[in-house]
Amino acid sequence: MKAQKYISLKNKNINILIILSSIFIVSTNSVIFSQNSLNKDVKVIREYNPTVSDAIKIEQMPELDDTTSYHPTFKYSILSHAFATANELEPISPAKMAKTKPGLLNNSYSRFGIGSQNTIMGELYYNLLRNKKYVVGLSIGHESSDGKVILENDSESETPFHTTWSDLFFKSIFKKITLSTNLHFDHNIYNYYGFQTIDENQYYTYANNTGSFSGNDLKFNNTQRISSFALGLGLKNLETKLEKTKWHTNFNYLTFGTKTGAKHNRFEINGKLHTPANTLFFDLDAKLSAFSTILPDSIEPMFNFKNQHNTDFSLLPKIGLQYDMAYVEAGLLLAGRFGGSDSEFKATPHITGTLTIAEGIVSIFGGLTGKYNFNDYETIYRENPFVSPDATVKNSFYGIDLHGGITGNFSSTTSFSARFDYNYFNDEHFFINRYYLRNTASSIDTFDYSNVFDIIHDNGSLLKVQGELLINPSELLNIRMHACYNGWNLKNQQYAWFKPETEIGFSGKIKVSETFSINSSINLLGFRYTFIPGIEPKKLNSIFDLNIGGNYLLNKTWSFWTTINNAAFMKYYKWNGYPSYGLSVMIGASYSF
Repeated sequence: MKAQKYISLKNKNINILIILSSIFIVSTNSVIFSQNSLNKDVKVIREYNPTVSDAIKIEQMPELDDTTSYHPTFKYSILSHAFATANELEPISPAKMAKTKPGLLNNSYSRFGIGSQNTIMGELYYNLLRNKKYVVGLSIGHESSDGKVILENDSESETPFHTTWSDLFFKSIFKKITLSTNLHFDHNIYNYYGFQTIDENQYYTYANNTGSFSGNDLKFNNTQRISSFALGLGLKNLETKLEKTKWHTNFNYLTFGTKTGAKHNRFEINGKLHTPANTLFFDLDAKLSAFSTILPDSIEPMFNFKNQHNTDFSLLPKIGLQYDMAYVEAGLLLAGRFGGSDSEFKATPHITGTLTIAEGIVSIFGGLTGKYNFNDYETIYRENPFVSPDATVKNSFYGIDLHGGITGNFSSTTSFSARFDYNYFNDEHFFINRYYLRNTASSIDTFDYSNVFDIIHDNGSLLKVQGELLINPSELLNIRMHACYNGWNLKNQQYAWFKPETEIGFSGKIKVSETFSINSSINLLGFRYTFIPGIEPKKLNSIFDLNIGGNYLLNKTWSFWTTINNAAFMKYYKWNGYPSYGLSVMIGASYSF
């Protein structure tokens, strides 16, 4: 069913002006100072926030990748974790340049805690450090809860959730190359606890099926169980001279399975080659991914499974010029899928560049590029865990991404970045509740929906405007603000289902003393729409998510922490029918050894 197309240009223009005005008003009232750059290559096994005592800050700037579109990630869990508006790693301040004696550096630490909704968690990290020939890292963890939520019809639904994971990282450092190995395992159990309108005493028709099915056979309240194992191997040369060729390549294997019987395997190889010749350089980015999805026999009327075997590829040769204050590159992206019924081939130009107006103070960037997103059975489950087990997804192609932006420093303590993207895309996917037609004698069609989600695809355009501001006046205070506007214009769908128009984030950390610190975050996700057949689209209210945390350092080995999620007691929905927990509190301790 195609919904009528609707565009509100007035509201979109107001939102764009608000975001741009906020960014540039700050810039006109600040003093500009220079700041040196610092590059660090850090391998992260799992989230970890070390500190370096008596450090001197060299640089702390937000960055926006000037070659790809920015996609904020909203991570959802029934455990009511905070919504994150961007992937963020807190920079580690570099140590003083003077020679110092190495201090105590523990190899391992553990975290454990308990909280509301019968939540328990535990994590263990082990790292073999200060070895010139190899690096080893190991981490394991578990988190589970057994809470309840109140659904739209005021009924109570149980929401058990369990996740267990482990990671092993090993890197061998040879004379000219490094060999790295990554092993990852995770196991997740959760319920399809969401609200649904299906009446078990009614009979329904679904999609192109001609049969009539009982509502009792269509209600889905089962537990889902997902397990995955991933292996990664990487090779990288250790060439440090600017005039020498640099390369790296990675091989990845993933196996993924669900309780409903689906089995998914993916083999992937990718790499990059960079060859300089004075100011000229040649680059080659390549990726090849082959996957196979083996599904159980169709379970009528609820599921209709279809096996998939496809190979995706992308190839981007580039040539460019690199100067002290400027950089430009041009190439052609070739990508596609073959081996299945939805085989395709795409091509788009790649032109991008950066110009430094004042070194360490301000630079601008822009270009005309494109991208080809690889999507398969496993990736959609990671995006929406409540997707129907028989859903399939296409690759999305952004043939044109016209972008530009500016990044720099207002002062030695304040930095900023701003960017716009205007995209034309094909086959972007959106989630809608699976719905069924009631078999009645009425001339008016009546639909009911399930608590699992189908996928629909559409073509269109997307205008994205975003900005980021980072303020770090001292070691005692760190503030980050981010705002983003998304202007979707679709060919067939009335709205970009479940996609917010505005995203605003604020996070701060205050170091009260040498042993006690407080951090907080406020995230605002604008209202979204979900498709309900036969009636007007359902509007999901905005999300206001307030989170507060504290950490107390008792000594070099023990520390204690607490987190308060959804401190504003908001009842919000990431997916239609699936409410989050209300207030969620956890306390715990960390031990370093």
